[in-house]
Amino acid sequence: MKAANIRERQRLNPHATGIRTQNADSNGPMLKINAALGFRPFLASTVCQANVTSVLDSPERSTARP
Repeated sequence: MKAANIRERQRLNPHATGIRTQNADSNGPMLKINAALGFRPFLASTVCQANVTSVLDSPERSTARP
């Protein structure tokens, strides 16, 4: 399906010279598909999530400057 989508994108925009995709590092099967299609790592990021109250009540916050 991903290859078919890439072919359609190329048909619609034949002047495109690159394509980006995005997957979680924990999604091994999709990373394997990306590698087989020729995708290589380009950018890595980490997304963090926390409860607002926990962050505001953390000991580190009391010593941090605004």
